[in-house]
Amino acid sequence: MSRLQTFWRSYRRLIAVGALLVTALVAYAIDWSQPPRLILFLGSLHPVVVHFPVALLLLAALLEGLARYDDRFAFVKPTISIVLALGALGAAASAGAGWFLSLTGGYAGGLVSWHQWLGIGVAVGGAGAWWLERAARKAPPSVPFAEVGYVAVLSVTVVLLVVTGHLGGSLTHGSGFLTQHLPAPIQRVLGGPGAAPRSGALVPIDSALVYQDLVHPILQTRCVECHGPNQAEGELRLDGPAYIRAGGEGGAVFQPGEPEQSELIRRVTLPLYHDDVMPPDGHPPLSVEHVELLRWWIAHEASFETQVADIEEETTPTSVQTVLARLSRPRDEIRTGIYAEDVAPPDSSVLDDLARSPLRIRRVASGEPFLQVEVRSAVDTVDAALLNPLEGVAEQVAWLDLSGTVVTASALEVAGTFPHLTRLALRGATLDEAGLRALENNPFLAYLNLVESNVSDDGLRHLAAVS
Repeated sequence: MSRLQTFWRSYRRLIAVGALLVTALVAYAIDWSQPPRLILFLGSLHPVVVHFPVALLLLAALLEGLARYDDRFAFVKPTISIVLALGALGAAASAGAGWFLSLTGGYAGGLVSWHQWLGIGVAVGGAGAWWLERAARKAPPSVPFAEVGYVAVLSVTVVLLVVTGHLGGSLTHGSGFLTQHLPAPIQRVLGGPGAAPRSGALVPIDSALVYQDLVHPILQTRCVECHGPNQAEGELRLDGPAYIRAGGEGGAVFQPGEPEQSELIRRVTLPLYHDDVMPPDGHPPLSVEHVELLRWWIAHEASFETQVADIEEETTPTSVQTVLARLSRPRDEIRTGIYAEDVAPPDSSVLDDLARSPLRIRRVASGEPFLQVEVRSAVDTVDAALLNPLEGVAEQVAWLDLSGTVVTASALEVAGTFPHLTRLALRGATLDEAGLRALENNPFLAYLNLVESNVSDDGLRHLAAVS
């Protein structure tokens, strides 16, 4: 045995106590309200150090599981103690660095407190698992308490590790970072965003509140991560009207009515390389439409109660009008032509009678009152007598197909009495051209098919009055 090993075994307890005393004296001597730059530097290492114990403690749990599941992995058992020891030390270092990081300011609220204490719990759990694992190896099989305690403490430590990591992710990336991409059904079970559908459209847009419906979503998704209840950089919170009005350590974030003199607009429009640009640290900048909405809101006194309708359209920039148009859902369907007319559904008893006639009648579209009518293949000649039974549904006849038949002038006169006729097919028909004059009584007629019919140039002149 070397002298160093002998010295360590003889004085290790004394060395440990001395190290604790020195640490306590240094901690007492430091002014924690203004910690030294070295402490703040060590705090900035927390995001780097934290991954070390995470990997080691999870690896220890994995090796333990493999060794218990299959005897072929029993050879890894001696390694687990070393991995646990390093993981516990790393967790302690990570917890210390995390505490130093919190001294930089900008962190507040219960989320940080939970993250800190659970991180300490992970370090204690890792150390406890290491000690119990060593005790379990030395204890006789007849005394299983250390073995059971070891497995329990290691399992609890892994659970704490996952929860602590989730809280850390929420602090740095916003709440729900771990769960935001879960499938919607699972989010509903967990009560997350998938629990209720969200709409990006506002109906009607005029009644939308400028701050609540337009400005707040921008701040919530792009700014509250660093200026919210869990982290308030520069003592500034942007998650509610009272906090926004209060401003931060640098003063007010906006000047009502003067967007170009407002710190908020200045920060989000700085060049990406500027030290003061927001969002910082390489995060994508706000879109132009978001900046325009913020500028428009501040230009109109940055009110938290104003509706879109309260702001005169003449004072709204074209860029903002475009954004508002995109956010608004489609308005009620605009109906034109015969579909804008108030027409009752056809009488079912009349339709039953017509079902036994040489005419085939169907609906133009489901839910619409209008009908399309065509003659059956056995019909050669169409005259007034054939079409007169349609008198009971004259208002509903919109499409009429008499193609391939001999169409008399009297039949065309009856067609002229259908006030909502929009389509008339006379393809391949033999016509009495004089009857075409009757079609001028159909104001909605938009489609007339005379292909392969006997209509001459003189006959076409009869259609001059048809609009």
